[in-house]
Amino acid sequence: MLLVSHAYMGYMILGNSTKKQEGRVILYRSSNLRKWEYVGVLAKIDGKLGYMWECPDFFELDGKHVLMISPQGIEAKGDSYHNLFQTGYLVGEYSYETNTFHHGSFIELDYGHDFYAVQTLLDDKERRIAIGWMDMWEANMPTKEDGWCGALTLPRELTLKGDKVLMNPVQELTSLRKTQYNMLTNKTLSNSYVVEVNEDLLEIQAAFGLADCQASSVGIKIRGINNEETLMCYNLNEQKLLLDCTHSGKEDGVRKVALQAGKTLALRILVDRSSIEVFANEGQATMTSRIYPTESRLGIELFTEGGDVIVKELTYWNLKDI
Repeated sequence: MLLVSHAYMGYMILGNSTKKQEGRVILYRSSNLRKWEYVGVLAKIDGKLGYMWECPDFFELDGKHVLMISPQGIEAKGDSYHNLFQTGYLVGEYSYETNTFHHGSFIELDYGHDFYAVQTLLDDKERRIAIGWMDMWEANMPTKEDGWCGALTLPRELTLKGDKVLMNPVQELTSLRKTQYNMLTNKTLSNSYVVEVNEDLLEIQAAFGLADCQASSVGIKIRGINNEETLMCYNLNEQKLLLDCTHSGKEDGVRKVALQAGKTLALRILVDRSSIEVFANEGQATMTSRIYPTESRLGIELFTEGGDVIVKELTYWNLKDI
């Protein structure tokens, strides 16, 4: 549910399911926020986008309207829709006068394992800030045995590029940085490079030069004891970014997203004790997952396969605990 105001009128949207088990969003309005008038259906895609649209959020962003929804009941297709339930958005043009929302196709917002029920707010700097839930109904998480159920993502600023919503960590998160370690700058990597670091809270920035790169894949691992690791790998031939948490406590450990990285693959990675949030090429792709390492961390490893790659940057910070 979301309350918005427009021209001294309050509006409320609700996720809804029809008798045919089709998800949709419906709209109400009120002049006093006590008595509500049903306006009609804001958006629906007959039978093609699950049986229920949870946690709708509707707002203007960079001159267009965005409807964020969390559909339940979408079948997996290719690299998409592999979680129990999904979160994504529709971008288009909305008319208050006629309650018509002309929009494009549904696009997933995050391609990791654990991102659901995202909600946004408009802050005092006019930024649209999003926070998601790193869990979802019926998810099997080891922490539930200890009485914990999910976590929230770090806050992210939303921007719009064409009809694609980009997410990036809010600028204020840089205040959590402690010591900065500049490890590599414009160095040729032929195999792998390992940095020993056992911190629980890390921010990592890594950039690979892909122009004239002959490697088949490049990436980064967060390594642990006894072969535990969280792997991010970019396949240059497929132009896909992969997040593999198989060796950090995930039974269904692999997620992929298409990413045309161009001349540079830039990864900004924020690691907490039981989560990883990956932002690729300034939010062109994001992947959020819970991880469950059982041993201490050993370090950060950059790697290349099938050829050399220029590492433009490897920088990391240990972070303050909040």
